[in-house]
Amino acid sequence: MEIIQPNAEGLSFSFWGHEGRIGLPPDVPEVVLTYEYEPPHGDFMYTLSLAGKILRHGRPPRLFWGRNILVSPRGRHLAITEGLEEMRHTVFSLAENREWSRRGFVKLVSLAFPALTYQEYVFSAHKVVLGPLVTVDLQANGGWQAIV
Repeated sequence: MEIIQPNAEGLSFSFWGHEGRIGLPPDVPEVVLTYEYEPPHGDFMYTLSLAGKILRHGRPPRLFWGRNILVSPRGRHLAITEGLEEMRHTVFSLAENREWSRRGFVKLVSLAFPALTYQEYVFSAHKVVLGPLVTVDLQANGGWQAIV
């Protein structure tokens, strides 16, 4: 299994391998991405295991993109894009077994929990451009839904 070394500054990185374990501190549960498939004209899709347990919606596993992954500088939080038909961006508190989620199509830029910075993809005149940088406090009330 490949070891994926996250960016030390909390900036995004991508993974394109078959199976990879994200390099995290020893007191944080293990995070593993396992290749599932590649949709037409799309990025690789992975299952995500936390502490050896594959994350699921009922019976089928939840699917995550291998592009644009964030780990906070202390390695205690993970942000990743989830889904295909209904795209979500999910932030996991790895030590606390909590998550926050938001629908939409955004580029994850940086994560220094509780601050998450992203840019919305904007569709305009047959092209996609990035909107302005937005920083949100994941612990404040707003557009990010806490899931316990």
